[in-house]
Amino acid sequence: MKEYFWKIWAVLLVLSIFWLSWAMRTSAPMKAQNRVSDKIRAKKFVLVDKMGNPRAQLCTDPDGDPGLYLDDHSGIGRAGLFLREDGWPALQMWDKRAVTRLWIGFQVEGPPGIIIFDAKGGALFSAP
Repeated sequence: MKEYFWKIWAVLLVLSIFWLSWAMRTSAPMKAQNRVSDKIRAKKFVLVDKMGNPRAQLCTDPDGDPGLYLDDHSGIGRAGLFLREDGWPALQMWDKRAVTRLWIGFQVEGPPGIIIFDAKGGALFSAP
């Protein structure tokens, strides 16, 4: 009886090999897709380096305001271009300790402004 089952397994193995080789020969080769979509919808896009570490993010904050954030090699956020809660655009830069060092943006009901901060977060220069 064992010999009978051995023969069935051998026949099934041979048939499987033939079927697999036939399927590989008759199937169309995969081609690279060079299609360009007119629209891509997502809540977040993450750009990674060759090691897979996040380096940039295009996303929305919890309030739904969009922003582009750039991270250094250590994964620390260093620059951000975003819309503030009041709808005005701003550019912010942080040092390696995540302390804001530069802010450029529009003031509510005022001209564009720039603030340069020291290493402790205190304003060194402000205009207007």
